[in-house]
Amino acid sequence: MLVTWKNIICLFVLLGCGPNASFEQTKSNKNSTSKQNENASPENTDTEQEPTHEDADQLAAPPQVITGAYLTEIDCGASDLPDSEKSKTIGCRAQNFDLAQVELIVKIKTPENNDILLQKMSDDNIGVIWQVYFKIPNNISGDSKFVIQSNEEEIDSFEIPIQDIFSRNNEMISSEIEGKKTGALLTNAYRIPQNTTVVPKNIDQLPLIGTYYLSYIELSSQPVEKGFLGNKELKEWFALDIHSNILLTKECLCEFELNSDDGSQLLIDGKMIIDNNGIHPPIKATGAIKLNKGLHKFQLKYFQGPKETMALELRWRFDSTSDFHIVPPGAFTQKKASHRRK
Repeated sequence: MLVTWKNIICLFVLLGCGPNASFEQTKSNKNSTSKQNENASPENTDTEQEPTHEDADQLAAPPQVITGAYLTEIDCGASDLPDSEKSKTIGCRAQNFDLAQVELIVKIKTPENNDILLQKMSDDNIGVIWQVYFKIPNNISGDSKFVIQSNEEEIDSFEIPIQDIFSRNNEMISSEIEGKKTGALLTNAYRIPQNTTVVPKNIDQLPLIGTYYLSYIELSSQPVEKGFLGNKELKEWFALDIHSNILLTKECLCEFELNSDDGSQLLIDGKMIIDNNGIHPPIKATGAIKLNKGLHKFQLKYFQGPKETMALELRWRFDSTSDFHIVPPGAFTQKKASHRRK
């Protein structure tokens, strides 16, 4: 058989192996691979990463805890009765409670292990803090205890000897929050010159006396000889620089009241809210700021000049018709806001 170029070309065409066929198949394979990659790409892009421990902490619900109790100034008895016959009130504070589901209960446990349930008078919800007031019956044995608990079993109860409450009038007795015994208010104390008349501007450049941790800020007017919170190093000519964060679970208009002897300044998120500066006897100053839900930087500066007295108290309220209350320990935290990566 005579093989010609025409026969060879026809054979290639019949087998589909011609130059054009080979090129088209290669191009088709490339397109197919490209389409598969395109289809797979969005799936890889949209795949969610597993949350980190840090993210999980941010998503976790804050713990519900009883933060403390104190003897209040609220008068439950008739004003014309002698003090010995007036009923007293115990104020209890709790953090992150769902008021629709959780009930705070206070009872007195007598030495004979009898329980006396206290009558609830009122309550108010201020940010993350829930305050509940209970009437204390007269003629209660000093050996009894207050038992503060809730109707939720997982929330730890809190016991206080009655004598402790009565002897520390209006002073908050704190429970251990999240197992921490130290407060969340980081406080640096500095020595200041004896001619100081205002809060020093570069307070952190002064000689450091010591570092302390406070749970809340409530020092009513007292002689300087007692020292600030009993610290004999802090009698006169010293300054405090207090740092922390305030945690709010909702947006609110927060009004602060700062009482100090001598000068003080309150800053929230770096903004001056109260300037109660200068050498003076106990003076109350107020200031308000609208705060969003979440963490806010807290700083309080204070200085004590010469004798004879000192004072430093910080209160707040969220309703202009209500009374100011001491900002409780549960409102402060040393946790810092962490931002999720985009």
